[in-house]
Amino acid sequence: MRLPDSQVAVLEAASATDERTIEQLSEATGLKPETVTGAAFDLEDAGLVAVSATESVSYTITEEGEAYAEAGLPEVRLYRAAADAGAVDAPVSMGAVIGAADLDGPEVDIALANYARKGYGDVESGQITADPEADPESDAEAAALDALRSGADADDEDALAELDRRGLVERSERAVRSVTLTDDGVTALMEGVEAAETVDRLTPELLASGEWDDVEFT
Repeated sequence: MRLPDSQVAVLEAASATDERTIEQLSEATGLKPETVTGAAFDLEDAGLVAVSATESVSYTITEEGEAYAEAGLPEVRLYRAAADAGAVDAPVSMGAVIGAADLDGPEVDIALANYARKGYGDVESGQITADPEADPESDAEAAALDALRSGADADDEDALAELDRRGLVERSERAVRSVTLTDDGVTALMEGVEAAETVDRLTPELLASGEWDDVEFT
């Protein structure tokens, strides 16, 4: 069987037992991902490979998320300042705690809203309490931010969804295509596959010599 160079390369790099992504095939063949994708679809049309697609979700930390990853989430800073001020034992003045937490402008409202949501304590009539059972070191959203900032994987979907809602990360989706050899593809490889000469146009020389019948048109 004669096939274009790119299709031969992809066919030989594909596996009958393991799905291989376009990126993996690109690395294995040295071809650009878009070239591999085109070759894979052509091979699928010929019944030599199967192409599947799965959805991949990724998260990118925003500028605001970077700032909070460095300084700490507002609600975490508020809890620590409240605990240091003795709010674990008795209510303390909100004003003093906010100043100690170094919260300013919109961070104050953000801190108060998430403080209550996470069960860090209560805020009422200008007074704040801190739950002694709360553990800011185990804050899932802070951990997810730190992981993204360091380039590691963050796999807590609930925390990531909340960070996305807060505008601290951006969520993106893309299709990841994978290629697997079919039985016909395996048979073709066993019988032998050759790279066909490819040309991009029909010339008078090809017509006169009759070679046009043996080349593959790009």
